Amino acid sequence: MSIGKQRSNLRSLVMLTLLLAGLAWHLRPKLHQLRRRFTGPALAQSGFDQPFSGLAACGVERWAIKTLSDDRAEDLLNAGPREATIEQLSTSMRPFGTARERAPEERQQYVIEGQITDAKTESDGDLHVVIADGHYRSMVAEFPHPDCVGNASARQEIGAARQQLIEILNSQAARAGRPLSIRVRGVLFFDRYHGQTGGAPNGAELHPVLEIGLQN
Repeated sequence: MSIGKQRSNLRSLVMLTLLLAGLAWHLRPKLHQLRRRFTGPALAQSGFDQPFSGLAACGVERWAIKTLSDDRAEDLLNAGPREATIEQLSTSMRPFGTARERAPEERQQYVIEGQITDAKTESDGDLHVVIADGHYRSMVAEFPHPDCVGNASARQEIGAARQQLIEILNSQAARAGRPLSIRVRGVLFFDRYHGQTGGAPNGAELHPVLEIGLQN
């Protein structure tokens, strides 16, 4: 092999190494986030059960859809859920564009299993929860505040799910720092990307969540 060819191969190898190093650095925060577990002190300071009066106003963007207060809410509440995985939902085809109406893909309840890796209270009152599958895939599940739900039928179920979550986040398992493996049921929703923590690449979420429970 000529010296020129060797130098060309060396340059290519160096460029590939730099590219991989840059990619690893870019993914480092996400990988770290998915390895995190809740601890008691972090949960105790999170304020998940604070009254809505201490939070900002309810949301606006596609809010009726996010809170099951649109025209299709009753049909969705009565529809049977489908079993799915985080991988299936997070890699499914995203509906084209965003609209005020519920997309066909958003007219179904799903049940998924995973592990809670992050949770926070958002300014619109939602409890934002990241659920991961153990293979570095994650998606968001949102628990609206019942005071922000216009549909009385949905308000009771959404409020019950939120209370279930609060109890999980304050459970002995959480305070002991053990993994929180959960089974969650909710309505599929495709959010636009706005830097949300743990969001799926296609914006798929369970929003709102209607039921959540710890796995044995």
